[in-house]
Amino acid sequence: MHRSPTFPSHIVRTALVLLIAAAFTVAAASPAMALTMTAKKRAVIKIITAEAKKKGLSKAEISALLKICKRESGYRPTARNHSCKGLFQLKTSFGASKWKDPAWNTRKAIRYIKHRYGTCRAALRHSYSRGWY
Repeated sequence: MHRSPTFPSHIVRTALVLLIAAAFTVAAASPAMALTMTAKKRAVIKIITAEAKKKGLSKAEISALLKICKRESGYRPTARNHSCKGLFQLKTSFGASKWKDPAWNTRKAIRYIKHRYGTCRAALRHSYSRGWY
């Protein structure tokens, strides 16, 4: 009769302790990481709002611009999708120092949106209907 090999109990106990410790470490780190991400997101939203106000956008237009940004990058300045980069996923050949800058990316996005759609609200409607703007 063939018996399956068994692990010594101290190895099983050690593995369980390590697994539980790892689970607690991840659980404890998650709230801290979430707070950091939230702070970064708030900082980006503040920059977008300030740039939009400088360009004379209304509250409704700023709201639409923020929704576009959320859809395109989740407020991540370093977001990339093939040749599109940054907060608003613009096609750009500029260096990373430019497209990763939230203020620069916002100004370029506003210029593009005004040229192509007229308003941020029109660009957002297009984004909802087509999945891109």
